[in-house]
Amino acid sequence: MIQHTCPNCGAHLDVPDQYAGQAIKCGGCGATIECPMVDTPPPIPVVPAQAYSPPPSIPDDSKSLAILSLVFGILSFVLCLFPVASIPAVSLGHISLSKIRDGRMSPDARGLAVAGLVIGYINIVIMLLFMLVMPAILLPALSRAREAARRSSCQNNLKQMGIVYKMFSNESKGMKFPHLSSTPGQLMSAKNEIYPEYLTDANVLICPSLAGSEKWRERKEGAIDDESYFYLDYAVTDDKDVAAFCAAYKEHMTKGLLLDGDLTVPAGTGSGGGSVIYQLREGVERSLVTDINNPAVVAMMQSKIPVLIERPENHVPSGGNVLFMDGHVEFLRYPGQWPMTAQTVNALKELDAMGGKDVPRLP
Repeated sequence: MIQHTCPNCGAHLDVPDQYAGQAIKCGGCGATIECPMVDTPPPIPVVPAQAYSPPPSIPDDSKSLAILSLVFGILSFVLCLFPVASIPAVSLGHISLSKIRDGRMSPDARGLAVAGLVIGYINIVIMLLFMLVMPAILLPALSRAREAARRSSCQNNLKQMGIVYKMFSNESKGMKFPHLSSTPGQLMSAKNEIYPEYLTDANVLICPSLAGSEKWRERKEGAIDDESYFYLDYAVTDDKDVAAFCAAYKEHMTKGLLLDGDLTVPAGTGSGGGSVIYQLREGVERSLVTDINNPAVVAMMQSKIPVLIERPENHVPSGGNVLFMDGHVEFLRYPGQWPMTAQTVNALKELDAMGGKDVPRLP
């Protein structure tokens, strides 16, 4: 079949092949038309060629974002402006790479953008490591600083107590220091002798480093106890003297006797190798030296007689402040120089336990 279109009415005609090249009558309009020899396909529309247009040119300053990314990255690294410059470097680097992919920025800027990104990310990683590592470095230093401040405050407390005892001795009969408390196991000066006339703030006897110090501060005059410091009221200068004092103290407390006056002890165990442990009073140091006419030796002896000995577990590292008779305060490591020896400290803790307290021995 030959497919033909009537040129008059546009009707589509199917003409048998034997009528090819002959005159035929259109069934639509009745006009006589000539049938073509073969079936001709419909003409292909010709699309006119468009003129070539080049891609839009990229402005010369289109690398500015990539350059800024690199500049911020370098600044963050050189000037240590980690959070200020690193984040803009990374942000501008990503924006630059996005524009390069979209063809809105010259491909030549890729290297600048990548460099800014890399430097920015490196500085962010450094910043995060810095934030993780610095607390581990600073916290111990801050802890040591706080402990140093507490130790200094503790020393000031003892210096104030030294003034209190000096004022008391200047006004007492025989220039004696306050008596020991009559309560067994309470190695502290008698409360009624110093508070509140000489000691107006009982919290001076609470070391700032003492665990639960706030609880003791709430007790006011109840803070006059040996929770922080041991008060001896007797002239002892070594472990041997302390042992003799402890034996005499236990004997007096067991018999219900007051510690008033010098203590008689076995020969060779007392102050200066004698048979007496002298109660603290101004001038007692002359009883402990052989050359009483040498003022330098006498003055030096006052600096060796402890009045208040701190419990060594209050501080880190282990040790305590000691108030000496001449008024100076010294921090001594434990175990170490007397009176911060295991023998003396544990002997005093045994006396403290006589008051019903569970006091652990220190190594």
